[in-house]
Order: sequence, then structure tokens, then C-alpha cells
Amino acid sequence: MTKLFSGKDNIELWEKIQKIKWTNSQNVIFKQVVCDAIHTLAKRCQALENLTCAQPMSDQSVHVQSTDKVPESIRETEKILGIEKIPGIEKIQTVVCKYFDIDMDTLKSRSRRKFVEHPRSLAIYLCRKLTNETLKSISKVFNRSLPTIQYQSEKVKSKIKYDNKMRQEIEFLSEKIREGENL
Repeated sequence: MTKLFSGKDNIELWEKIQKIKWTNSQNVIFKQVVCDAIHTLAKRCQALENLTCAQPMSDQSVHVQSTDKVPESIRETEKILGIEKIPGIEKIQTVVCKYFDIDMDTLKSRSRRKFVEHPRSLAIYLCRKLTNETLKSISKVFNRSLPTIQYQSEKVKSKIKYDNKMRQEIEFLSEKIREGENL
């Protein structure tokens, strides 16, 4: 596979990427953009190479290089940059619904019963914590007002400090969401 940059340039690029200090939480978006750009560039390079390398050989067969190198290089890039895919609101809702064994309509309903309110509060908190979505977009998905979204999120945030069970639930759900599992 043709490298994105040849020889010395390739090594210098990776060294510069590795030296970047990603400390500010706002840089998560920038890291995601960089990873997506590298992913797109790698796929385009692979497609271009496949087109140029697909030449008939002497035994009338077509030589096409394997494409498994592109995803591997992307995984390496994500590891170097320390990027985790940012989950969507729907993914968070799905994981929370499966964990608490309720359906999506119930989670979004106007019910104030404890068995619905607790999972909904956790889902709202996780949406605020794990996504880059605005309060307005979260409120639309959950069919709630902005102050309600803000209140429920702050309530969970303060309760985590002294409620070990809730803290463990949040940690478990966060891990499952980041891993991309559906329980």
C-alpha cells in the first residue's frame, strides 16, 4: 500500500501527532475531525492504489492488493491520537433501555414513575457527559424542556458524589456505550 506520505515525511507526521498534548475537553472534537480526515484520506489512497495496481499480470490474473491494511492503519491512528468515537443520543438511549429493560417509547414518555424517571435521568446525564449535543437537541429527543434537561442532569451529577450504586451504574453504562456494545 502506498503510504500517505513517503519516507521521512511519514515519520515526521506521526512524531508530530504523537507529541500533541490533548488535555482540553474541547479538543475531543478536533481529534475526531483529524481522525476522520486521516480515515478518508487513507481510504482514497487505497482506492487509487487499487485502480493503479489492478493491471493484468503475465498469467492473465488481476493483481489487487489487500484492503485490510487501511483499517489497521486507522486503528493505529486512533490509538496514537487517543480518540474514542463520540456516541450519539440514540446509542445512549438504546443502551440505557436495554440495561433497565424498558422500551424507547417509555423512556421518552411523560411518565414520572420511578422505574422510568431514573433511567431517563441517567440517559440525559450520559448524553450531556458523553456527547457534544446541545441542551436543545437533547431536550427535543427526550421531549422535555431545557430547564428539565438541565435539572435532571445536575441532579444526577450531584447524587453521584454520595450514591455508590448510581456511580457504578453510570460507570458501567459509560463503558458499554464507549465500547459500542448493546449489552
